[in-house]
Amino acid sequence: MLPREHKLNRVTFPKYKEPKKNWTGISLRIQYTYSNSAEVALCAVVVPKKICALAVGRNKLKRTIFQKIEQYGEGLLQKKGMKVVIFPLKKEEVISPLSIEKDIQDFIFQLR
Repeated sequence: MLPREHKLNRVTFPKYKEPKKNWTGISLRIQYTYSNSAEVALCAVVVPKKICALAVGRNKLKRTIFQKIEQYGEGLLQKKGMKVVIFPLKKEEVISPLSIEKDIQDFIFQLR
């Protein structure tokens, strides 16, 4: 699981009017912005009820995405002041851990 120091909370969550950049992969849509106030990269995963109606499924999907960020997101977590919000694009049954892993690696490669 991703350490608490790398998670966005309600206070540090990007404001609606902040300029954001979008990146879309196979199964994830990633919004990111840079902030001078944050000393480390901060991440959040938002899973709407349209994707998965039950809270158990939403939490399982969030845990899977956070686990993949921790495993393959070294380049992402080293970016200082970056705020990342991740949205899954497909239903839980369709999203595979391999597609999540590939999207995270492609996003980090694109940031270089």
